[in-house]
Amino acid sequence: MIAERSRNYELVMIITPESSDDQVDVTVDKVKSFIVDNGGEIAEQENWGLRQMAYPINHFQEGNYVRTTFSMDSSHLQELNMTLNASEEIIRHLVMKS
Repeated sequence: MIAERSRNYELVMIITPESSDDQVDVTVDKVKSFIVDNGGEIAEQENWGLRQMAYPINHFQEGNYVRTTFSMDSSHLQELNMTLNASEEIIRHLVMKS
């Protein structure tokens, strides 16, 4: 069996503008907990705040942008994507290998 290697990723999430600052923090903490609980490590996190989007998503014109860089075994990436897709607070996300 081949051991999985930790890889570096960058995650950008757009959280619904209806969320308060506290709700945004709770959503971000849930994502961070998922990464850490699966053996990952958070390198950096930036909250870009409420920004206008290029086009409406789910009838929203703006969203709370959050960028996180982290490392995690690639075997957990699919589960992370499913978790992000299932979240009602996260209206769009993108995970990129860095």
